[in-house]
Amino acid sequence: MRNVEGSGGKADAERCLQLMRFMLDAIDEGCVRRTEACAGR
Repeated sequence: MRNVEGSGGKADAERCLQLMRFMLDAIDEGCVRRTEACAGR
């Protein structure tokens, strides 16, 4: 990966935020599924 000063940094930050949001969503979904399974649904 190459790091370009200026425009590249912001694009990388956006990608990082998207990835983190995606991961958190996946974790939340997993927790909901686990809770439903524990509740016997």
